[in-house]
Amino acid sequence: MRFLVPLFAASIVLTSLHADDEIHLKNGESAEVKLEAVTENIVTFIIDSPRGPSKRTIQLDTVDFILWGYGVGEESVFSNLESASREVVEKLWNEYFPHLHRPRSRTARYGIVFADRLLETEREQDWKRGLGIFDRIIEKAWSGDDKDSAKQGRLRALIRLGQWEQAKSEAELLTSKTEDPKLLIEVRYLMASADFDRLRKLEEDNPRWLEDDEVYPVRNDLYHSAIDQFLWPFLFYGTREEAAVRGLVAVADVYQFAGEKGRASASLNDAIQLYPATEAAEAAREKLAELSTNEIESSTNDKTDEP
Repeated sequence: MRFLVPLFAASIVLTSLHADDEIHLKNGESAEVKLEAVTENIVTFIIDSPRGPSKRTIQLDTVDFILWGYGVGEESVFSNLESASREVVEKLWNEYFPHLHRPRSRTARYGIVFADRLLETEREQDWKRGLGIFDRIIEKAWSGDDKDSAKQGRLRALIRLGQWEQAKSEAELLTSKTEDPKLLIEVRYLMASADFDRLRKLEEDNPRWLEDDEVYPVRNDLYHSAIDQFLWPFLFYGTREEAAVRGLVAVADVYQFAGEKGRASASLNDAIQLYPATEAAEAAREKLAELSTNEIESSTNDKTDEP
């Protein structure tokens, strides 16, 4: 690492045992420091020197970006965010929140996971809070990838709140404005999952849906929409193997729910045969074995019931 000259010239001869952060200037120079404060105008930090630690202040507009060092245990949490507890990510979100808009900040990643944890609860006020966090990240985050992830999170929050039409409208707008395959695939998968959830709920609330002239077409629209969107990666981005096989496995669940066991088995077999090395293929094998077992048991029961 190159050190700043002349501002940090004295630090060259020392190791930075307590310097956890890095400041990178727009002129390409950088140094390891211990940050004390970062405002919209200045950066205050401590840097080692031959005479001992020295406190310095520089103008923020000279800084290209800052790399915040990890706190105690934080690096382990950051590398395993999906398994982090709500309490841990909430604390980190609150701690780093003032730096959400700064380049290279980890804030948005913590916020997205925290908001998802809020959606996992059974409290509507938590869902609304999660929606607010996603909106703040969309508005302020420095990373385009983080903004895209938050947009997907916003859709999840709207669905959790039961705002189906709003979620559908925003999903259509989002997919119309991007050609990024990853974003398109994730949004379509999210909406397919939502349609499948609505399908199950509708049939649960209307057990005689087949005989209801108003419910029947709604049910069919949800059924076909879920299938079409789950299969979309397989049909149009088959080389993205994990996404394609995930969709095939998911569509098998839709078929099985609808009582179409033959189609469910065919979809699972496609996943296994076309994408045998993927992680999701293992789930397909398990589902296919379970489906076969259920069919055998059902056949046995039918024979037992014969006079």
